[in-house]
Amino acid sequence: MKPHNIKLLSVMVFAIYLVTGCSKPAETGVVADKPAEASTAAAGTYYDDAGLGIREETLFIEAGVEPPESSFPTAAPGSTEVIERAFSSAPPQIPHSTEGLLPIKTDNNACTGCHMPSVAAALNATAVPESHLEGGDLDNARFNCSQCHVTQANVEAIVENTF
Repeated sequence: MKPHNIKLLSVMVFAIYLVTGCSKPAETGVVADKPAEASTAAAGTYYDDAGLGIREETLFIEAGVEPPESSFPTAAPGSTEVIERAFSSAPPQIPHSTEGLLPIKTDNNACTGCHMPSVAAALNATAVPESHLEGGDLDNARFNCSQCHVTQANVEAIVENTF
């Protein structure tokens, strides 16, 4: 190995040591002391790691943390109502089961069978918008519907939507 490569490697290893080796890992159940500047109102409010998220536990421990109970719609396409959008201009959510419709591929997209403008009105389905079409056909850049459109889970909201 050339001498300048050895020096470069040594500097990189030392830099990694400084970044990772000198930091002390968080201790379980220990709340850090408040910084001196946090004691004044002008400095703002101090939060320990247990108060940063929506859960009450420290954010450094995952043991015992469970996601809320949820399920996905089992209703067949065409038998559900449109879901209100989460915010203006949000992609519409899929209100029906996607069982057997995924994965979507360029040569096999089950969504287009009901959602292309030529058949959507007859099936009472939401039509693919003009922005997703190129010359009347689905734009190849927009073939993967589930990249933006997701099936809405039946789960209680942890945080209220204020949009």
